Amino acid sequence: MLMPRRMIALSVASFLVTTGAVAQTTVTLQQGLNTYTGAADDWINGGSGATINRGSSVEVDMRATSDYGLFRFSIFQSEGGPVPNGANINSATLSLYKAFGPDAVFKASRLLKSWTEMGATWNSTGTGASWSTPGAQGAGTDVLGTADGQGSAPDSAANNCADGIGHPPCWLNIDVTTGVRAFGSGASQNFGWLIQQVSSSGEFTYKDFNSKENTNFPQYRPKLTVTYTVAPPPPPSGSATATLQQGLNAYAGAADDWINGGSGADVNRGSSVEVDMRSTSDYGLFRFSIFQSEGGPVPNGATINSATLSLYKAFGPDAVFKASRLLKSWTEMGATWNTTGTGTPWSTPGAQGPGTDVLATADGQGSAPDSAANNCADGIGHEICWLNVDVTTGVRAFASGASQNFGWLIQQVSSSGEFTYKDFNSTNVTNFPQYRPKLTVTYTVVPPGSVVTLQQGLNAYTGAADDWINGGSGADVN
Repeated sequence: MLMPRRMIALSVASFLVTTGAVAQTTVTLQQGLNTYTGAADDWINGGSGATINRGSSVEVDMRATSDYGLFRFSIFQSEGGPVPNGANINSATLSLYKAFGPDAVFKASRLLKSWTEMGATWNSTGTGASWSTPGAQGAGTDVLGTADGQGSAPDSAANNCADGIGHPPCWLNIDVTTGVRAFGSGASQNFGWLIQQVSSSGEFTYKDFNSKENTNFPQYRPKLTVTYTVAPPPPPSGSATATLQQGLNAYAGAADDWINGGSGADVNRGSSVEVDMRSTSDYGLFRFSIFQSEGGPVPNGATINSATLSLYKAFGPDAVFKASRLLKSWTEMGATWNTTGTGTPWSTPGAQGPGTDVLATADGQGSAPDSAANNCADGIGHEICWLNVDVTTGVRAFASGASQNFGWLIQQVSSSGEFTYKDFNSTNVTNFPQYRPKLTVTYTVVPPGSVVTLQQGLNAYTGAADDWINGGSGADVN
């Protein structure tokens, strides 16, 4: 069953005691990107080149049965990468940019032996040991007998892959999730992958891929894109978790709206089944009644351990979004780009007034992957399609009274498709109520008769105030 084009999923508001939401993160490992230096690659070939190392080459050339590529990335923190040890791997894609050569299919096989970039050849690993079979062909000794995945790359000339501009079709993308999960669990040691041609319309013609040494076009060096989640720490003893989602367990305290500029600046979309966001012209407003004093389930005075805002993204390319705490009251059926819907305008259209419309510093941000690549609109629903933003700071401020609960403004921070809409389900979606927006709050309530110590900063307590007053010349001095 397919989701309608303009349907977007956000979870049902509820007081269900459950596990906390898990934030998803995507990292791209590419030599030189964000100071990353953990990549290694080499081109090995047989025959007269069997003892030649090409680890310093600006390309890795592959063909038929005589020329292969070796690729490795430091992925986890224990090996110098960015992914936390113990993280759950949702997906991993190895991407190589093909500048020259005819169409071909390639496979990525997990290497089982250590090798060095500046030492490996067709015959040797470069560590002082030989491959069991030249060309790293020993199944079960040099490489795993079953490939982690395979992918296709089109004819480079037909797609202008070497024009210096770069084109998405020119990337060879191989799903290596199985391998990275094995590295993460310890089932396999991370020696990277052997890349080999499976088939081609020009079997013995070279297919030239950029290596990490390419200096002219560093953005087209090999890359490994990993999406992962880290389970939150177990909640403190005596804690509970409430999931607030419209319609779940009769919860009715959620509100959202999609505001956009230009010709739609005075149009209210509070009844829309989706909240669509992009660049600087389309934002989302989201609010939940959280505490019992405002009609929510969380007891007043509870200690907030964590809070995660989750929005289901059904359509659109990958993007990063931030959640900024709103400082003005707004109405779901009245707010627009220009006005709050309460009879007063935003200080700056689009709720962009820092310190007046929104807090200048965002409570948090999160990433959402490409929806089409992850089948987010297939009507089944997938965990990877949720945008999860940590808003603990905001909910703690609501709890202490430091901020009034007007909810959050959600804005795009970056995207591979900056001006393409990213469509999220609203509270009004009826086909898939389980994918409506949700706020998951983990909290602790001190039992009656307990002794509590109130001290500014202790256990996130912020309710203390003091002052020194004196007479005479200081009588009017604070």
